[in-house]
Amino acid sequence: MNDPIPLARQIPSLRPLAHLGTPDASVSPSSFNPHWDRQPISLDFDGVLHEFSQGYVRPEIYDPPMPGAHDALKRLLGVYALHILTARNATQVIEWCNKSFPDIPFELIPEGTPDWQKEGVVGVTNVKLPAISYIGRYMVRFTSWDDLLAPEESHKEKALRLKIEGRLPRLTDAEWGYIGGLIDGEGSFAPGINGKGRAYLRLIITNQHIEELEWIQSKLKGSVHTKKQRNEQHFPVSWWTRDGRGIMKAVRHMLDMGVIRMKKHQAELACRYWGSLRYNGRRLKDIQAIEQAQYLEAIRSMNYGGRAFIHPVMIDDRALRFTNWQDICKYFL
Repeated sequence: MNDPIPLARQIPSLRPLAHLGTPDASVSPSSFNPHWDRQPISLDFDGVLHEFSQGYVRPEIYDPPMPGAHDALKRLLGVYALHILTARNATQVIEWCNKSFPDIPFELIPEGTPDWQKEGVVGVTNVKLPAISYIGRYMVRFTSWDDLLAPEESHKEKALRLKIEGRLPRLTDAEWGYIGGLIDGEGSFAPGINGKGRAYLRLIITNQHIEELEWIQSKLKGSVHTKKQRNEQHFPVSWWTRDGRGIMKAVRHMLDMGVIRMKKHQAELACRYWGSLRYNGRRLKDIQAIEQAQYLEAIRSMNYGGRAFIHPVMIDDRALRFTNWQDICKYFL
């Protein structure tokens, strides 16, 4: 099975966009600090140097370098002082970098170092050091608190959200428990992309007995689908599905009852994602866009047997959202 591609790279609305991190004149490399011999640039490790295609599925560094990273590092080292800022074990990062970029020297930055100015060597640290720009996949450029935070939900938005979410179905505790058991055993929270390139998250229950799925449909609405197998000796595959915004109240209710157990963490992440959706048609703020992308990536990672890991977001007036190495070199060189 091919490794899953992070949704943040697939979905245009959640992909790191130019307007979310384009440097402005206030952080121009030529005007930041004339007293430095070389202007320092800070690089995140995962998603910038390390491809990180599956997210945090295990502590090991499992992927090859990002496309274009080797040539970009060599070009930038000729002009700037580079260091890697990472939450990983710095020694482990250096070992991976030495194997992936054997002709580029890497060095652990000693504790207490005020800044990194060593020419031709990439430093590695767990401490934030001064830099003209902090480049990473989970970066948000700070301009003002009004631009950073999403506005409160208006009465119109609330009414529309309540209409979409609908009312909680009236079921007995036994029926809720039965559906929760089906979700644990045969259900999944499936992120995907619709025809307009926007992310969605659906609840899907797969079962060979279409009568059970039709019963779920009678209780929770949604739709039932059937697909014949190529081998005629195999039973057809049937599944029930419903869009998350319409099923969110039911999932939350089953979580409160404790009837979703094996898929509890996926269900909690799904509710957090559905709860972050906006209904006014306005573009998401930077933090909300990253938040939604991370929820979907975490759910997908758990579906593939990995861990749900929500990455910390750095907010800084010199933050630069990483898109690709070509764009980074175009700006700094």
